This record gives sequence, C-alpha cells and structure tokens, in this order.
Amino acid sequence: MITLGNVGRDQPSEPQETVRNLVGAGGAIMFGMWAFASSGVKKRR
Repeated sequence: MITLGNVGRDQPSEPQETVRNLVGAGGAIMFGMWAFASSGVKKRR
C-alpha cells in the first residue's frame, strides 16, 4: 500500500498528507469490506 511507505518517515512534509493517508487507508478498508460482504452475499444465493 502507498500509505505504508509514509509510516517510516519521522514526520510527514505536511499535516494534510497524514490526513490524506488516513482517509485513503480508511476508504480502502471500507471498500474492501464492502466488496467482501457483497461477494459473500452472492455466494449464499
């Protein structure tokens, strides 16, 4: 993931950069959970 590359840094160049990474990671997790749930529903049918 792109966000993991920024974790190694002591400080991000901008505070907004950290916020973008958190939002991006959260969005990716939510999308992954949604895709997993939707695929699970299809398999049940």
